[in-house]
Amino acid sequence: MPHSLLTSSDTLLLVIDIQQRLFDAVHPKVQKVINTYAPALIQGTRLLEVPVVVTEQYPKGLGPTVPAVARVIEGITPFEKLSFSVMQDEQIKAAIEASGRRQIIVCGIETHVCVYQSVMDLLKDGYDVHVPRECVASRAKNNWEVGLGLMEQAGASITSIETVLFSLLGHAKHPAFKSVQALIK
Repeated sequence: MPHSLLTSSDTLLLVIDIQQRLFDAVHPKVQKVINTYAPALIQGTRLLEVPVVVTEQYPKGLGPTVPAVARVIEGITPFEKLSFSVMQDEQIKAAIEASGRRQIIVCGIETHVCVYQSVMDLLKDGYDVHVPRECVASRAKNNWEVGLGLMEQAGASITSIETVLFSLLGHAKHPAFKSVQALIK
């Protein structure tokens, strides 16, 4: 599927496994980035009325969603999963399909495992996938780089939070412009 400019009417945000035990294993600098940008991305998309789907990989073992993200997903119940790809879980796949959205923004942990496998399956199913690089993480930098490279080679747009949010806004006259802009300053 050719990439197109994101629109709030055709986009869904997929937040994959930003959970405490996975988060604790990433580098402290990366933790700071994820703690800043993932919540900003979620808040921005919610301001723009983009639906959000959240997953947790085996929460009994990997813990709950981290507090910085949990605060901004209020009212959204995370889907528990055991499969690495969200599209291999029938409930999550059904929720994505039921949204009717064909553009998917993906953020989460780990870039080279659950994010990568989910993106590959989304691409296979014909979705236009966008991955803001500062909103995904792995325990090791080389795994993060490998995951991003493989997703890009497969056809995902590796992008940034600003590119994503400003694409969704479309113009500075948007009623949510100042609120969204404040999230990324």
